[in-house]
Amino acid sequence: MRGLLQAPFILSVLLLVPVVAQRGTTSKSLDKGLPHSSKFKSVQLEGQYTIQVPEDFAVKRIGGASPSYAFVAPSPQYTTVQVVVMRRAGIMLMDEKTGRFRMPVQCDGALPPLTDYFRISGNREAYYGWRVTDYAYECTMNSPCPLPTPPESRYMTEYAFAVLDEQYCVEFTAMHFGSSGKVTGFEGDGKLLRDVIVPSLSLRH
Repeated sequence: MRGLLQAPFILSVLLLVPVVAQRGTTSKSLDKGLPHSSKFKSVQLEGQYTIQVPEDFAVKRIGGASPSYAFVAPSPQYTTVQVVVMRRAGIMLMDEKTGRFRMPVQCDGALPPLTDYFRISGNREAYYGWRVTDYAYECTMNSPCPLPTPPESRYMTEYAFAVLDEQYCVEFTAMHFGSSGKVTGFEGDGKLLRDVIVPSLSLRH
């Protein structure tokens, strides 16, 4: 279980489902570019790293053994971006041929398996993956199935990224709600992570 991060993540889902339904977010949002400010500011993570986020994001740090950072966008916008800094635990196998971690990579068993990567500054790899939830079939014994779910927000894609060094694993997560369960690329906050926030991760000197 994710412990401290799990509660904020579930709360984000509960708060965002009605918002997304009202906004009519669809899979076409990928064509609209970044949904937030095009100007960015620097945010420190545990005195170890910095990242760039839209300048209108407010930052909330949630302490604990693995501190997490939740971001709040000004209304009527919203954001699902969260970042966790955790110490690496256990043994992660390396691929002798590539010199990279053997995939799928998992720092946290609650995240989607990370099955691919891209390079960021410092000649480092950012590993990523995603999974899709169909809310129409998130049924209980006391609810109808399938559930009556707004078509434009029926599917939730959870994007996950991780960058590892010798001591820490920095995890990034975001969600996107849409009308299709087929993932063809990064959308919404997933695109914001892929294009801006994750590549901006740097060590403080």
